[in-house]
Amino acid sequence: MTASLSGGLALAVMVSTDTAPTSAASVAANSADAAAVRGKDPLPNRPDFRLPFPCGVKVLAQTYPGHDKDGKKIDMLRYGMEWNSPITASASGTVHQHFSPGGIEIRHGKGWFTTYMHMKKRVKVGSKVKRGDIVGYMSDVGSKGRPHLHYEQLYAPGKNDADNQHMVRAIIQGRGPLDMYKETPIKNWKSTNCKSPAPKKYYVVTKAKTSGYTSPKSNKRVGYLNKGKNYVFCTAPGISKTLPKPKTTSKWWLKTDLDSGQTGRWVPAAYLGKGSGQPKDIKGKTIPRCK
Repeated sequence: MTASLSGGLALAVMVSTDTAPTSAASVAANSADAAAVRGKDPLPNRPDFRLPFPCGVKVLAQTYPGHDKDGKKIDMLRYGMEWNSPITASASGTVHQHFSPGGIEIRHGKGWFTTYMHMKKRVKVGSKVKRGDIVGYMSDVGSKGRPHLHYEQLYAPGKNDADNQHMVRAIIQGRGPLDMYKETPIKNWKSTNCKSPAPKKYYVVTKAKTSGYTSPKSNKRVGYLNKGKNYVFCTAPGISKTLPKPKTTSKWWLKTDLDSGQTGRWVPAAYLGKGSGQPKDIKGKTIPRCK
């Protein structure tokens, strides 16, 4: 079986022995697969997996007879870039394993894993990655002269490592569970593995060092923000707080990254010393409400 890419490049469906490492079987994953054949996905907490290619890239996804017994394994190729395409994390997680040929496994939490094979320049074991981060580059490691990405989703609840028997039918960008023997080939599949744009920053001047809190309606301290020029992302109403000098009371709060403690936490807008109205930045622009 062959599939043609734009530009006249013909890609033969490759016979290989792609497989993740093996150990004891997972009853939960196997029973879930039986339900998946009926068009259901009974597995809990599946991440919002995206195609493991950069945003907007078009991909060919396929399998071949004998690849595996029930259509779970997927071989992917990128239109217009046969070699060296960046491969991106399908969901956020931790790279916990390297294996041959050219493979990595990412642990996503709550029993979910993905594997990516035949890559070069793999990200290091222990790396924490976000969805869309580059984890390697498509190559022909272990499949000489036939560059492609081998991709799997695995479910191994309660385990820190997933193996071949934990493989399940993939759901990618809401499509699936995929029986690749029925779906092959999926042509011109556009990746929506797009990183969220960085949040806009608004600059303010805090009149004094202030504690940071878990939410605008909480008194739980989780760090502090220093006096001086700081950036914030947005604002929201909550518990009224008072800056002693100059005395300023406000119900408004500002979401920011603390100087000591956690990111994405809250400080009272009273510490701007600007009154009780919705806060403004140093240019006089009203800081928007958090969505």
